[in-house]
Amino acid sequence: MKALPPLDPETFQAFGFFVRRGFLSSAECARLRRAMSSGRAQAGEIRAGGRGVRARMKRRVDVVSVSAAVRARVDRAIQSVLPAVERHFGRRLRGHETVQYLRYRPGGRYALHTDRTPGTKDPDVRRRKVSVIVFLGRPGHGGELVFPATRAGERVPRVLLAIRPEPGLLIAFRPEIEHEVRPVRRGTRFTLATWCV
Repeated sequence: MKALPPLDPETFQAFGFFVRRGFLSSAECARLRRAMSSGRAQAGEIRAGGRGVRARMKRRVDVVSVSAAVRARVDRAIQSVLPAVERHFGRRLRGHETVQYLRYRPGGRYALHTDRTPGTKDPDVRRRKVSVIVFLGRPGHGGELVFPATRAGERVPRVLLAIRPEPGLLIAFRPEIEHEVRPVRRGTRFTLATWCV
């Protein structure tokens, strides 16, 4: 199934997403991309049976370590937007999980998944109330964040809705919503991800 051409972020507000353009400045995004280009990295994992496991066929991404100063700046920025996210979703939020600094190089992807599956027994996943992604740039080709779109009562998606990334864009959505990162074909995709609890 093909994704539609990337859509403006505001389009996703009609689907209940929280959208904040310019959440991070272009200069801050550039600083973060530089830090993430040279940072130590490990292969991304998925949650299975209450623990992290590597599954390169499902998720191929570098989780990059950054300095304490960088983490503190990003954490402050995310904390500042939590009241607006809380109002938007009508959910009381206590904070957010540790931010993941994600670098998708060519071939990087994350297969269709949810950030919280109904009925999960994993306590870390079960407490997630809102998923948050911040785009730090635009990859050369590929790397689209897509969401299957279904009509009421249908199980099979008709189309995949892709969001048009831009530096500093924050989107937040319910963690039960299926989404995927399409394979990066050229360039590098830099994003931040966290989950409000």
